[in-house]
Order: sequence, then C-alpha cells, then structure tokens
Amino acid sequence: MKYENIFLILHQNLEYNMAVFVKTIPTLHGSVADRFNEQAHTSEVNRASVDYTEQVESMRAILKESKLY
Repeated sequence: MKYENIFLILHQNLEYNMAVFVKTIPTLHGSVADRFNEQAHTSEVNRASVDYTEQVESMRAILKESKLY
C-alpha cells in the first residue's frame, strides 16, 4: 500500500487509539484544468431551459375545475 496519497490520523479516544484513513482530494493542473473550466463555462452558457407553459395551463385548468384557483 502506498502511503504517498494516504495519511494516517491517530484519533485518541478515552479507551483506545483509532487510525482513520484520509485520502487527498484530486486537483486538476495545467491544460486539463483549463479544458475543464472551458467545458464548465460552455455548459453553463448553453444549458437547456425547459418550457413548462403547457403543464402550467393544464394545472390551471384542473384547479379551475376544482374551484381552488
């Protein structure tokens, strides 16, 4: 087992010592990070919007018939 990316933390309890594995968080660097940021920005700009007008009209018709709207 490689201990380069895993750290052992000793947690002292009143009765015993317990070792807990803590993994490092992967981080993107260089061109991979740039490409990820570009794709995230493109996805955010081009995200699809959903048109719910038909569902809203249907809901209003149902509520109107039930005399709740």
